[in-house]
Amino acid sequence: MALTRQEKNSSEQAHARKSAGAVRLPEPGWRLRLLVLTQLVAIVIVASWVFPVSRGWWDQLDVAAFRFFNGSLNLGEWWQIFWAAANHRITDVFSGTLLVLLVLSWLWGRPREEQNMMCASFGALLLVMGAVIISLHPLIIKWIGFARASPTLVLDDVMWLDKLVPWIDAKVADRSSFPGDHAFILASFALFFWFLGPRRIAILALTMAVVFNLPRLVGGAHWLTDGLIGGAIPALLVVSWLLATPLGYYLARMFLPLVKLLVALIPKPLRIPEHRS
Repeated sequence: MALTRQEKNSSEQAHARKSAGAVRLPEPGWRLRLLVLTQLVAIVIVASWVFPVSRGWWDQLDVAAFRFFNGSLNLGEWWQIFWAAANHRITDVFSGTLLVLLVLSWLWGRPREEQNMMCASFGALLLVMGAVIISLHPLIIKWIGFARASPTLVLDDVMWLDKLVPWIDAKVADRSSFPGDHAFILASFALFFWFLGPRRIAILALTMAVVFNLPRLVGGAHWLTDGLIGGAIPALLVVSWLLATPLGYYLARMFLPLVKLLVALIPKPLRIPEHRS
């Protein structure tokens, strides 16, 4: 039986999506199993960090991780220069550029309507992330009253990158290192792609999250748990509530008209290529 024009177009678009890798857009329904699982994981990890019985293990892990990463600076001058450069502010521009390229590759070749919804979903993530970044640090420090300094300011026998490589302005200390905003942003992007796919983009985003958090550990500006407890866990909560509940769908629908307007204003040769039948 011959396919109708609409069926043929739908079949070709489905094939294009499969070729580019499956993407799961936000839905108006609930993904309860995923939501419950992520909340339980977050609760268990945070509880183990808060309760005195198990907190000592986390503190030992923090010190051991710092000694391992910071101690690696003994490997030589070239190693010190590399990590000093990695801790310079310009590296944040580099990592941000890579994230933009990752988003572009995520959108590349999708049907236009799907691209628009993907951009709107990403806009919803940025909105919630911004709200969390603005509120999380004051919440923890002013309301809960928890604050701690970087390991470089607390521990002895520290290798100071800014002294080893004085001609590079490397970040090596912070009097209020918790929570890790840098880790939160990177983890949020990685989990966003992990929830929505495709898997290859998610793996790249996760790799970037790990790699671009390493300089803070080597230089000693952050403890390991600044990133794990103060960054990855809030990111897990944000992304799960955004994508495992209707919240992400309705926020994306709110952003969709703006996305369509912006796309219409971009000259056609500069638009992200879409799949054409």
